[in-house]
Amino acid sequence: MTSRPSWMPLSARSFNYLCIAFVALLFAAFILLHIWKDKERHDFGQFYMGGTMAHTGDWDSLYPVPLPKANVNPGWSYGSTEKPHYHELTVERGVGRTFRFIQLPPNAILYSWMAHLSYQNAYRVWHIVMAIFVVLTAAEAGAIYLKMSGERESYIAGLVTLLVGCSPLMIYTQSVSNTGPLLSACFGAAVLGLLGPEKLGLSPAIGMVVGGFTKYAPAVILPLVISMRRWRTLAWSVGLAVVIALATICVTGTGVWVEFWKVIWPPLQKSSNEEACQSLWGFLSRVLHQFPLHHPAVLGIKIGQYFVLVVILLTLVKRKEFWNVPEHVAAAAAALMAWLLIFAPIAWQFYHCMLTPLWAWLVWEAIRGKTGMRIAVAAGILLTIAPSPGSLWGKFPEPIASRQLFSAVVILGIALWRLGCPCCGIRNDSVIGGVADGVGQMG
Repeated sequence: MTSRPSWMPLSARSFNYLCIAFVALLFAAFILLHIWKDKERHDFGQFYMGGTMAHTGDWDSLYPVPLPKANVNPGWSYGSTEKPHYHELTVERGVGRTFRFIQLPPNAILYSWMAHLSYQNAYRVWHIVMAIFVVLTAAEAGAIYLKMSGERESYIAGLVTLLVGCSPLMIYTQSVSNTGPLLSACFGAAVLGLLGPEKLGLSPAIGMVVGGFTKYAPAVILPLVISMRRWRTLAWSVGLAVVIALATICVTGTGVWVEFWKVIWPPLQKSSNEEACQSLWGFLSRVLHQFPLHHPAVLGIKIGQYFVLVVILLTLVKRKEFWNVPEHVAAAAAALMAWLLIFAPIAWQFYHCMLTPLWAWLVWEAIRGKTGMRIAVAAGILLTIAPSPGSLWGKFPEPIASRQLFSAVVILGIALWRLGCPCCGIRNDSVIGGVADGVGQMG
């Protein structure tokens, strides 16, 4: 337990609560000052319209019709055409020309409450809810640090909470009016649930399933669950996913699901050359001035994607005792999420918020590591902490524009180092000897 310095009037626990409260007040002020009268509404229209269509029960009109020759996915207004009833309601509700609903059907039901509100009021409530998820993510980061350090109380945990909750990345994530805060909270809950004893296994299952149905990404740690032999967690995950899917089918019928997988899903694999796309696909599109990318570049990405995935999966093959060390679990989760962000066709700037709960693990590695590790951790956080929306600062040249991509690469490297990846030239004593010490200094 961290002792209280003579100059500090608060205990570590009180300090942590104060930090969480500060993040909450920051986002409350942000909502009241910048969101309440905001007319731009950014990405919000797609979620409002999904909920509106669910409220009407017109499931045949939920999804747009992709344009065959479009280079972007059907969520873009120039990547698809709206069906007549959907278009009528966008006009009636004042939504206008904006992004189109392309999420899984359960999301439309989840957002149906918004149909009872005006577009502007729903936008306000949406931000209040997402601000709660930002605060939850920041609190999860502090809790993850406590798991890393093995302490019940720590002033550093409060500082980690502030680092995550007050970061420009989180503020930007809130401002784009998408589901980023929910995704980061789900991923943080899943990781936090894996850091302790399994017990019921429900918490990480909820994080993976809710996040997975929202935007797939938080479910990427499923291989870690299997490697850890968390069978109750796996059973809960499968069970919850099946229940949600079946319950949705009872409301929607099967037609909308068939339409999603056959019509919407294939073009969702299209990328973007916008600076906001911080994946390898977006980077190469900008550097090579090719959009869409030509076959050799696509083939190279695919080979790299599967090679890195195989390396990660082989690195996860450990004895069960290995996963008793919290930093091993955090490193594995970071490796899987970083891999997804690097190689996904689309990884918008705000998607990188999903790694913010694991900044706690990075801070822990920096504190106990040597100079090289501290430099790597600083690079991993600083390269992504401030995204660069072109509307504020203008466009940056490459490779500066893709710094969040390189942040994910650095974090992946740190994670593989910690896991004892053979490709990094590391021999992990806890694997070879079967003893999960996990306390060696990083060189």
